[in-house]
Amino acid sequence: MFDALLRSWKNTTQQVREFSPERFLLVWAVFIYFFFSISGSKLPSYLLPMFPALALLMGKQIAEMESRRLFWLILPVLFIAAILLGLAPFTAKTADTPLQLELYSAYAIWLTVAAAVWVTGIVAGLWLLRRENKIAAVIVLAFSSLIAAQIGTSGHNTAARDRSAYHVAEAIMPYVKPDIPFYSVMYYEQTLPFYIKRTFTLVQYQDEMDFGIQQEPEKWIPDLAGFAERWNKDKEALAIVQMHRYPEVEALHLPMQEIFRDEHFVVVKKP
Repeated sequence: MFDALLRSWKNTTQQVREFSPERFLLVWAVFIYFFFSISGSKLPSYLLPMFPALALLMGKQIAEMESRRLFWLILPVLFIAAILLGLAPFTAKTADTPLQLELYSAYAIWLTVAAAVWVTGIVAGLWLLRRENKIAAVIVLAFSSLIAAQIGTSGHNTAARDRSAYHVAEAIMPYVKPDIPFYSVMYYEQTLPFYIKRTFTLVQYQDEMDFGIQQEPEKWIPDLAGFAERWNKDKEALAIVQMHRYPEVEALHLPMQEIFRDEHFVVVKKP
């Protein structure tokens, strides 16, 4: 990638006064990268718009590159893929909880298969490059990388319970109604509002929601004392709390009934 950027810059330095597709794509990619790198609020997905430009730049360089040079550029990737293949079966070693141990053990199978496909594709691509069949090599490398990535990302569903609140939403949906307040206490679970199709009233939490709170301050409670006062006034209400923070909420001695509990969250309702 960096080689393609460097070559694109060198190839367009003499065409400053004329429109250069390479320079345009280079500015496109670099601007997006630096803009979101210095941003105070960003997610990795914000960088996605730079990849079409990079793909076009890299595609041009690959089309002009000799098979021998491409071989030596791809060879280090084989060692990276081989290391990943060796580590994939031990994914469960990174687990911190019993739930993660169970989920990551299942995900390890998917990652191992994905890494094996990637290694096989790279070996086949390198073999084709040695035979000066660059077009076939590029096709094999591209499709094996795509298939490996699809296997790895599809397999992530086996570990989704640790990263998504979908199972929480399924359990509490019978209690969720548009006119019942729903409090998110000292935390904001980003995936749950999507699944239950409604927003939270945040309690003692701002972080990335600070700007929205300034626009709608009525949807924010600054402390637990204010939450307790609001809860006592509500005829019906729901609240979600992280497991390790739940004792702080229990200490308020509010009328609460658990309707859901797992390794991460407790959801309660006002009986």
